[in-house]
Amino acid sequence: MSLNGYPFQLEEDKYKKLIGIQDYRIIVQDYAAAIERTLPVKIPNEEILFLTLPIAGRRGQITLKVDGSTSPELPGSLYLENTEIQDVNIGDQIRVVTP
Repeated sequence: MSLNGYPFQLEEDKYKKLIGIQDYRIIVQDYAAAIERTLPVKIPNEEILFLTLPIAGRRGQITLKVDGSTSPELPGSLYLENTEIQDVNIGDQIRVVTP
């Protein structure tokens, strides 16, 4: 894939977790399908995943990963030290502070 003439490679394996979520289905069923019906093109899965990224992250949802990881798997994940935390419920607010 290229972007403005520059090669661009999305790490598809890293983002395969997005396949099957509602945002991905919206892109596939609505946007990609409409483009493919209108134009003589087939949109590659890599490009559909790329289009899904900003949509999947738009709501401010976050996944708390309490495993001490330092490398993110997907956008919207907050990695914490590997320790026990109290329950997090809908409506709770989390504040990130620096020491």
